[in-house]
Amino acid sequence: MKKRIYLTVLILVSITICITSCKKAEVDTETQTAVDNSIADNMYSQVFPSTHRIVIADNGVKPGSVNRIAGTDTLTSCAVISDVSTFGTFPFTFTIDYGAGCTDPHDARFRKGKLKISLDNYWNQVGSSLTITFDEFYDSNIKLKGKIVVKHDALGQYTVSVVDGICETEKWNIKYASSHTFKWLQGFDTEADVTDDIVEVSGNSNGVNRKDLAFTSKITSPLIKAMNCKWVQKGKIELTPEGKSARTLDFGDGKCDNKAKITVNGNTYDFEM
Repeated sequence: MKKRIYLTVLILVSITICITSCKKAEVDTETQTAVDNSIADNMYSQVFPSTHRIVIADNGVKPGSVNRIAGTDTLTSCAVISDVSTFGTFPFTFTIDYGAGCTDPHDARFRKGKLKISLDNYWNQVGSSLTITFDEFYDSNIKLKGKIVVKHDALGQYTVSVVDGICETEKWNIKYASSHTFKWLQGFDTEADVTDDIVEVSGNSNGVNRKDLAFTSKITSPLIKAMNCKWVQKGKIELTPEGKSARTLDFGDGKCDNKAKITVNGNTYDFEM
């Protein structure tokens, strides 16, 4: 009898050791969520700064200022402003139309389609808000859906919320929502020139990656983004795919490139945004 009990215990211990060893051997190499979160962050984070430049330069942000656009005003080699409502009356609305597409000389990004803008007050007024919606709008051949709501919190600081966002191509889509604070570190005073802008971004986001895996993320070290660079250059995000361990995304030390690192369970991998 004692012998049978001993053998039973030995078998159970062996099974436990085997299961534990197998779990330890499983390495979490899931990086698709990091890639997709970075794509969505990058796509939506570009929309507000470029729109902000246009609102400041072309729509008269101060009471009593002169509205430059009487119907249509050329912004770049292809983008125009149209469908302008009555200036000084709110909500004030207009459309930024990139037509069939062009490379914006301000940030070297290819855009096509329309952005529809609505302001509830003069944009230099703290507390004012701006809403951006998309009409067949593409950035770098990725279609954007949903809307962006921006609140002017303080001089050079804005809360930017993405609602029901979707990044979409013919092969995949990424669902995305976020609440981020944008703080201008440089270039805020050169209102019409976005190329010298550097912003600091903090906040959190959530979504569903292209493989239908839900995720949440929070910025643990502020992201630094120069508007003349296509990618985040510095900062860290804690990203947690559903059912998996939290992982840290490190965007580097300020270099303008599409490379970043992801660390999960003590293992570090390189990935491209």
